[in-house]
Amino acid sequence: ALDGLCDVYCAMDGSQAVKFLEERQAQNLPLPDTVLLDIQMPGMSGFEVCEEMRQRFEANHCKMPIVMISAKVPQDQTALKGFRTGMTDFVPKPFNTEVLRKKMQVVLESKKDFDLGASTAFVTAEACSRLKDAEQQLEDEQARVKALERLSQLTQRKAEALEDHVKSNEYKIQASQAE
Repeated sequence: ALDGLCDVYCAMDGSQAVKFLEERQAQNLPLPDTVLLDIQMPGMSGFEVCEEMRQRFEANHCKMPIVMISAKVPQDQTALKGFRTGMTDFVPKPFNTEVLRKKMQVVLESKKDFDLGASTAFVTAEACSRLKDAEQQLEDEQARVKALERLSQLTQRKAEALEDHVKSNEYKIQASQAE
């Protein structure tokens, strides 16, 4: 989903992600432009990793934005907990890869503007506008997913009703044959 947008370094768990940042810091290498972090990982949770990144490596959201993803529900509470631990943005699973790409693009462009010393007011206004657009796309996608879930539930109920009807008719046929 992020091909061509940025270089991607993968960590399989929270400890590995923290170790990656420690190594970069020890070698005086720049920290990543952004971090995409799953909340549910083996070992450390994404919340714990995010807190540690903010405390040990970079507290400023513009210098190192952290975007968290999760299927954990309720999503609103999950997102609020993420914001409390230091995340910059949240993408609920399942997600549309194009929406994820747009959100990451916004985050990277905002970081680039910040790094270039652009006016904070301009960067914030522009980032908010882009973020609102991406959030609207995400809401639209979530509405489509909910509609499909409702359709699936209705289809299941119809199938169950049809099955009950067929069983009822089989019983009636058996009863009339027995007479």
